[in-house]
Amino acid sequence: MIKVNTITKHFIVYIIGVFLINSTGFFLIPIYTKYLSTSEFGILEIVNRSLDIANIIFSAGLGITSLSFYSSEQEQSKKNAAISTATLTIIISSLLGMIIFQALAIPLSVYFFGTSQFDFLFRLVGVIIVVELLSIVPLAYLQACMNSTLYVTVSVCRFAIIIGFSILFVAVLNLKLIGVIAANIIGHALFTIFLLIFTLRKTGIYFDKYIFNKMISFGIPFIPGGLFLFVLNNGDRFFIQKFLDSSTVGVYSLSYKISTIAMVFVLGPFLKIWGPYMFKLKEVDDNKLFGNFFLYLIFAYCITALPLALFSKEIIKIIANENYLEGYKIIPFVLVAYLFWSAAAFFDSSFYITRKTFYKPYIMGFATILAFVLYWFLIPIYGISGGAYATTICFGAFSLLTYFISSKIFLVAYPLNKALYMLVLGIIIYILSIVLPESNLIITILTKAALVVIYPILIVVTGILDYRELYRLKGLIDLKE
Repeated sequence: MIKVNTITKHFIVYIIGVFLINSTGFFLIPIYTKYLSTSEFGILEIVNRSLDIANIIFSAGLGITSLSFYSSEQEQSKKNAAISTATLTIIISSLLGMIIFQALAIPLSVYFFGTSQFDFLFRLVGVIIVVELLSIVPLAYLQACMNSTLYVTVSVCRFAIIIGFSILFVAVLNLKLIGVIAANIIGHALFTIFLLIFTLRKTGIYFDKYIFNKMISFGIPFIPGGLFLFVLNNGDRFFIQKFLDSSTVGVYSLSYKISTIAMVFVLGPFLKIWGPYMFKLKEVDDNKLFGNFFLYLIFAYCITALPLALFSKEIIKIIANENYLEGYKIIPFVLVAYLFWSAAAFFDSSFYITRKTFYKPYIMGFATILAFVLYWFLIPIYGISGGAYATTICFGAFSLLTYFISSKIFLVAYPLNKALYMLVLGIIIYILSIVLPESNLIITILTKAALVVIYPILIVVTGILDYRELYRLKGLIDLKE
């Protein structure tokens, strides 16, 4: 028997942790926007996104792979072998990534910025590759063990250390870009060392060749899939850098970060606890359970995203200067895009529980080709808005295709009509907020706040999400062992 209130408890722990972690992360934005120019902020974004590419390639999907293998194995010895084998594998791959980045530092700097003077940033990124990747499997292990408290505790400590050193290096010592990256290296290194010691003491250190081969077969498809998804999430920055400049990348990136708040605070914690449970829910002879959890996810996302859309301009004025204000107009589009992405992330459950992940690269490949075409044509014409338009269209196509294919593999009764109603109602309220006559600041804020409150009330009053469904979250669901 699995209690949904147990799931809710872990969700709350994760969401508190994610809130603390990302609140401290967003706390650094005013520091960056004050001590870094928009151009430097844009350069930092390009460097960080290059790091993301490296992490996708050299992680080889071992995070979700180790979680999947640990959760599906019955014997504890096999569970431990999966974690230990994945950890040893990622040690080798991360060191390889660092070596390659050291060799490519100058070419990367010249390609992106037209000069070799930023090669030191890419060399430092090579170090970050190691300290970040080595934490992936231990974090998956904590998720699989449902040790949400420890997961959140060490994560919060890591980001607290990063914030402390960021303030010292950037605000006090004025080290600018090198200070930002150095602070991340220190924070991630201390965090990773602790996690490695904790995990390997629990699992032991040994390498299982059979498990390794199975993991590689399972995880390798995540590399092209991850790269495709990277293009959908971040490819627009590189096109903006090419067609416009680093300052515009900085403006776009800040607004994009704001747009991801809903996804980070809702989808992030949800997936942390959903991973282990979705394998057990497969055994239930009532796929409506999947549909119910899907609807709760969409509802939580929408009530978080709507205030971000309505108060987008005010948020930028608070955390940054006037140079970044232009970016507020992309926030509503990116929020809708990540609603589509959140839905697709849930639809992915069918691939994971059936272990048919080989479909994912084809789905994301199609969306990536579409993204390249739209970035190429829309960004030169519409600037940063073109990037937001392209992202929304591509995520929508990605979500639809994921739904249709996943339904063929593992049919789920998703309440798509209710989810669509939530989206349309949110868009109507947003449009209403921008067409209302302008007034003084206090009245404007109160009006928008009222619209935010009205939204969930309308959802419940119209029966899209009634009290019985909400109450069900607190009940018990019997699962076949």
